[in-house]
Amino acid sequence: MLVFSGDIDRQRALYAYGRRKAACQLDNIDAPPARMRRLADNGRTALDFERAPTSRLPAMTTSMTIAQAAAATGLSVHTLRYYERIGLLDPVERRDNSHRRYTQEDLNWIGFLLKLKSTGLPVRAMLRYAELRRLGNSMESVTERKAILLDHTLSVQQTLAELQSNLAALHHKIALYGEMEKQAMAQSAPAPRKRGLKTALSDPRTDAAATAQPAGAN
Repeated sequence: MLVFSGDIDRQRALYAYGRRKAACQLDNIDAPPARMRRLADNGRTALDFERAPTSRLPAMTTSMTIAQAAAATGLSVHTLRYYERIGLLDPVERRDNSHRRYTQEDLNWIGFLLKLKSTGLPVRAMLRYAELRRLGNSMESVTERKAILLDHTLSVQQTLAELQSNLAALHHKIALYGEMEKQAMAQSAPAPRKRGLKTALSDPRTDAAATAQPAGAN
């Protein structure tokens, strides 16, 4: 039986994919084992959470076109190209037809970038973080990335404290206006009219009839 080189390459690729998929299931993550890095300082395997799947982005086992990646991330096709052009995204893998194919790792990194962006990290700091990420998990890279996230975390916490204070002020004003509305309604309501005995006693004609004597009475 003749075996062509292309068939061998496909078999090797399928075998490698099967091993990666099995390792992912054992580790209970969707990212391939290659996404796990070894820290040089202690030699222990550490999971890179920048590459772990996020709740917003669905896990996938195949690559995506740029249109599909845009729909999955909520970004436009133009934004994805722009992120790649300025260096926020690594050069995306391309097929023979030059079309971009986004992997799970690409989507995970985009999801992390969106979290940094939505919490107010400046683009310049995001670019520096992406540059350090490309350098790998050396001690210098890990330490500086940690420092960037620590500084940003303090800024986010300060922003949250200010928002909580502003929210408390809004709740106070809303409660104050509620009390003012109750007072205004009580003042504008007409006073109830009292009828009955008091009205009959205050009528002059009723008083005259009560004091008059019947005709012929002694």
